[in-house]
Amino acid sequence: MIFAYLLLALLPIAGVAYIIWDHRRKAAALEASSASRLEELLVVAAHAPRPEPSDEDAALAAAAAQPAAPAATFALRDKFLTAPQTLLYYLLKTGLPEHLVFAHVPVASLLDPAPSLAPYAREEQARMFARHVVDFAIFDKSTRPVAVVNFSAPVDAPHAAGLQMKSWFTAAHLRYVELDPTALPRKDAVRALVLDEHSAAGGSAADAQITH
Repeated sequence: MIFAYLLLALLPIAGVAYIIWDHRRKAAALEASSASRLEELLVVAAHAPRPEPSDEDAALAAAAAQPAAPAATFALRDKFLTAPQTLLYYLLKTGLPEHLVFAHVPVASLLDPAPSLAPYAREEQARMFARHVVDFAIFDKSTRPVAVVNFSAPVDAPHAAGLQMKSWFTAAHLRYVELDPTALPRKDAVRALVLDEHSAAGGSAADAQITH
């Protein structure tokens, strides 16, 4: 009788143990099956041919690899000379074929501070020269400066820098010529105005403001 009671008491425990064991067996089998399926998929993917990237994809990848260019803070000028400067340039080139004509020449390329100045004064004068540019400079074939040609400022707006440059070149004994951009001289008068050859120009030299 005691054995029968013990057997009846152990039956529920055995049933629970069997259920737990069976659940674990099925879970292990399912996990093994999943692992085997994943391994098969990886093998297939490894041997599958990779699609070639399209031109568009390649362009996008190349663009992504390039660093972004910073926004430009400057722009290329359309022309080096303005319309009046261009016309005067050709007048000078035609009227002075044996000379060199350069545009936008820094004053510092034409004048040096006087050696007699103190070092500090020389540096200050050099900085002042570097801040000013003339419209045209005329040179002989050896590149010796012969004359400076500038456009004159409007009558109602006198240009202080132009007056200052005129005094510099006058003191340096370099011919300085100012021309009205709205009333340029005739082709046959340019040489007389620039080189002070009054006989070649007749009365046309009166059209320009000239400083010797």
